[in-house]
Amino acid sequence: MEVSEAGLQAYRGRSAVSLPWTAICEVRTRAAPHGGTFARLEIRWDPRRRLSFDRTLPDLDGLVDQVKRQALPILLEDNRQRFNRGETLTLGELMLDARGLQAGKKRIQWDALQAVEVRAGQLLITAREPAGTRIRIAADRMPNLDVAVQLVRLLGQVP
Repeated sequence: MEVSEAGLQAYRGRSAVSLPWTAICEVRTRAAPHGGTFARLEIRWDPRRRLSFDRTLPDLDGLVDQVKRQALPILLEDNRQRFNRGETLTLGELMLDARGLQAGKKRIQWDALQAVEVRAGQLLITAREPAGTRIRIAADRMPNLDVAVQLVRLLGQVP
């Protein structure tokens, strides 16, 4: 594995995959239950192509940090621009549109958004009104979790 300002170079046996940061469309992580910060990293660059890494990689946590530092700002800007063009964004189970966000049957309007956080392996989105409305999504089922959190905070104007 080699990481540069341009992207990743991953080696598997005799083959190599060269992946520029701008080609990445999805980053998923899974928290480690014991030791280390992460148990798994999955990077997709089209619906059928992916690279997966687990704790057998000597510095998985460092790789996750580098991928997040390089790829997530690009993904955030791409999603922000698509949203500003009027597109409905789908991030796993979470849908964002001009009126607000929705997961399953639960919907929260942007002006009612109170908080967005990741806690205990869950993405939690809470509304001021109607009281008690809360969206919960398992963090490891969310593609681009960090992008989703930042985007919802930006669009809902919550810290």
